[in-house]
Amino acid sequence: MGSFTPVIIGILALLYILYRQLQIRQVNKLELKLPVILLLFGGIIFKNFLNDHTLTATSFATVIFSLTILAVGMASIRAYTVRLWVEKNTIYRKGTWLTITLWIITMALHFAVDEIGNIGQSTLLIYYAITLSVQQWVVVSRANRIFSK
Repeated sequence: MGSFTPVIIGILALLYILYRQLQIRQVNKLELKLPVILLLFGGIIFKNFLNDHTLTATSFATVIFSLTILAVGMASIRAYTVRLWVEKNTIYRKGTWLTITLWIITMALHFAVDEIGNIGQSTLLIYYAITLSVQQWVVVSRANRIFSK
């Protein structure tokens, strides 16, 4: 896989994610199809990266920080910027411009952390998978808590 291929895939995935954030969608349950696909492709890209690079202690620490604290923390914050409402007994969701702004900030932080760890964007799709899953989980939990009363 060429060195720009993961970046191109990452940009296309981000554009799709941002587009989906602004769409009105039903809140039913966790939708994990996209995160699973991203995780699978991300795992392949990261494995290919590890075939050609040694993971130093700094690199390992940045991967762990990025995929846990940054991905989970920012997803939890972003989830509270998603608008929820009920219409005809159905719960709906739609991201706001603050949601999009936080996605952009999140991605800038992820890129910076990956550069510090000298791992390029080898974990980008894994990052998307984790942060999307957590954001969805928090949105679904919020909806259940708010509207189950």
